[in-house]
Amino acid sequence: MPKSEYLKIEADIEDNNVLNIENQLNEENNRGVLAKLLGYPLDNKIALKEFDPESYLKDKSEIHDTNNKKIEDTLLAKNEQHKVNIAENTVKIAKADLYPSINVEYKREFWEIDDDTKERRKLNDNVVTLGFK
Repeated sequence: MPKSEYLKIEADIEDNNVLNIENQLNEENNRGVLAKLLGYPLDNKIALKEFDPESYLKDKSEIHDTNNKKIEDTLLAKNEQHKVNIAENTVKIAKADLYPSINVEYKREFWEIDDDTKERRKLNDNVVTLGFK
């Protein structure tokens, strides 16, 4: 085997060792962030297989079952529903430009040019104009 192939394999092994160390550091960092969020001491080892965040947070919270509201009745849910309603209305407004529009105009008096004398004369006729866009 040529020496360059041997060195290339050794370099790949060292790259993998560096990746393993980086992954271990990332795991320790993420566990520290999780411990901080949950209020655990940072030196405490968290066993994620046994950890149930829902039961842990229920134990830490001061909310009792008698005070539970429906999700739809919470302020956050109402705010989100309001945002959904605004988005639906925005879509309706955007679609309104695509719908046809009807224009109706009424005129009682208008002018006409006489072909022979080339003078304007006033006509007292009723005219209704109907247009589509």
